[in-house]
Amino acid sequence: MDGNNVVVTYGFKGVKCNKAMRIINNQFNAKTLFNNGQMGSTGYLCAFLICFVLNFSSCKQTGQNYAKLHTANPAIIKARSLYNANPADRTIAHFNSVCASLPNPSTYDVWTKYDVNVNYHFFFTGQLVKAKLYADSMLNVLKGNEKEFGIEYAHTLMVNGDILLHEKRYEEAFQSYYDGSLFAQNNLDPCSSAQFNNQLGATLYHQRNYRKGILYLKRAIDEQSHCTGNINVTQEATLNTIALCFEKAGMPDSAIYYYKEGLTYIDKNFPKGALADVERGIEYGNLGGTYGAVKNYNLAQQYLKASIDINNRPGYAEEDAKTAQIKLAHLYISYAHVKEADSLLGQIDAELKRGLMTIRFS
Repeated sequence: MDGNNVVVTYGFKGVKCNKAMRIINNQFNAKTLFNNGQMGSTGYLCAFLICFVLNFSSCKQTGQNYAKLHTANPAIIKARSLYNANPADRTIAHFNSVCASLPNPSTYDVWTKYDVNVNYHFFFTGQLVKAKLYADSMLNVLKGNEKEFGIEYAHTLMVNGDILLHEKRYEEAFQSYYDGSLFAQNNLDPCSSAQFNNQLGATLYHQRNYRKGILYLKRAIDEQSHCTGNINVTQEATLNTIALCFEKAGMPDSAIYYYKEGLTYIDKNFPKGALADVERGIEYGNLGGTYGAVKNYNLAQQYLKASIDINNRPGYAEEDAKTAQIKLAHLYISYAHVKEADSLLGQIDAELKRGLMTIRFS
């Protein structure tokens, strides 16, 4: 997203993640819907998508006893399914009531209760103080049993880092992700470590340490090669984040290379459909903005128009399309194409007045 559009829920890539997660929920059975929020001046940052699209996994912890230890009470499972389908006040209240009624909840039952409540307050109420309290409780209930509950512990460190990142407590967030990365390397599989390296790179992006962030993100790309399942979404997001870091670091040629790598990845790995179209349109908008920055008018116009054609329609990334329109108008003005700029700005103004889109600035 261009300009000073910053997060509504801080740290999550806005329309791209929001749209992607809606589609993922249908196509890939993902669990969590991301709220709106943008960052950066020329692209989206979606490293934050990864921890919820991919499940942490362990190569070292298997067997019937392990599975039994890490399975919640059937009553909690049923209540959580209801919450996942409709995370409103009445369903979270029902979920908590079910948890409170259990006579002898296991460690996993208690941890699950805290995890659902973190999700609820982080994503739906925005009450970060409550979310952080529940995250602290998740850590406390696992204290002394971190290896026994390795997957849950890694997830808890990720959640804790996400809340801290949202609060702009970057050093603390980095430490939580770093601790998670070390734990994953020693106890889980490379795919789990990749998730933490994405978050480490994203945290460094926020600290404007773009070049160091790129190192972590490239490490994540290498580790993602070991992953299976929903990796097509996360690896494209990582490539996009690397490109954004290069662009912010003043290295547009490298940014263009990685944006194009993202497009290639979409073409090779994404199933045909709305998700691929949305992602491709956003990459086009990023490329158009970057080509505009290096004064390549023809390619900038080509990619920006392509981005608008894809996403400026209901059900797609309309807010990102609006950003591409603004970039295109700025391009027209820069090259004294006043008539084109005036027409496009008039179109944007009319759409805003109709209430089709609200662009947030901070």
